[in-house]
Amino acid sequence: MEWVEDVFYGAVTKGVNDTTVGVFRAACLACIASLAVLLYICWNNYPELITHCVFALTLSIFLYAIMHWFLNEIGTVSPAQQRAELFGDQKASVEDKPDTATIATPKDSQAKKVE
Repeated sequence: MEWVEDVFYGAVTKGVNDTTVGVFRAACLACIASLAVLLYICWNNYPELITHCVFALTLSIFLYAIMHWFLNEIGTVSPAQQRAELFGDQKASVEDKPDTATIATPKDSQAKKVE
């Protein structure tokens, strides 16, 4: 049931994790499949609904394609990073951050070491 928590963290924090992307893709593919079955049923029995079914199927395919492209463009974050952002968990944030970072200040030209 950890995947349910990961989907929740993906919904309420910044970024998207892989689990949320997987659930979204499964839901979109199920929608496309159900609309394709509806189109198959309407093909012989209800020809007046074919236009509506084709339109709905086209919209769902377009939504899936554009969201797939968008999610690939923005990338994903790990659930541990989202958990750290939500709860301020130091254990999860330690593994995601480097040990030291270099910060340059505008006042002086030398960089300070921060741990």
